[in-house]
Amino acid sequence: MVEYLKNSNIDNETIFVIGEFALMWREFENHFFSQQIKAYNIPRKAKEIWKKLNVEEKIRVERKCITLQKNIIKYVFENQKINLDEVDTIYLKNLFYPLFYDFTDNDLNSISVFLKYREDVKQFDCEECEGCLITLYRLRNNLLHGKKAFGLIKYQLPIFVAGTDLIDTLFRINMEKVCRGEKGFCN
Repeated sequence: MVEYLKNSNIDNETIFVIGEFALMWREFENHFFSQQIKAYNIPRKAKEIWKKLNVEEKIRVERKCITLQKNIIKYVFENQKINLDEVDTIYLKNLFYPLFYDFTDNDLNSISVFLKYREDVKQFDCEECEGCLITLYRLRNNLLHGKKAFGLIKYQLPIFVAGTDLIDTLFRINMEKVCRGEKGFCN
């Protein structure tokens, strides 16, 4: 398999980044949801996580979500010269390849809230956290179920690195809570 990937002009960095994201996602799904994630579980889990975070932890999660958001905006919107303010839910639905999953209006609104979030206008809160996790879920689904264009995936690496960093941060915060004798948010 690795030989095939090398013959496909996929470099080692791409293999590592995508592999790391896929493995971190697997662990995230297993520990935070105790099952395969279903989109309808994400809002509940996002609220649960956000409610249990202290101020410093919220800032850490916010920073990781904003990095993910900026990387998505740069790759998806700026590189394609699309004005994010003009993006509607129909565009978002088509952007996140909807195979095996029907978007609800709430999902699309959550993604829109997350992608259009601006630090200078509003404080990051549970609503943006929810949108971030739903967006991350859609990225995972696109990677595994979406259209395959290996030549373009290397340009998406910053998005997957940011997603992996977010998942890693959530695991670290959970571990810190447990070490302090607090209840974490893994199942």
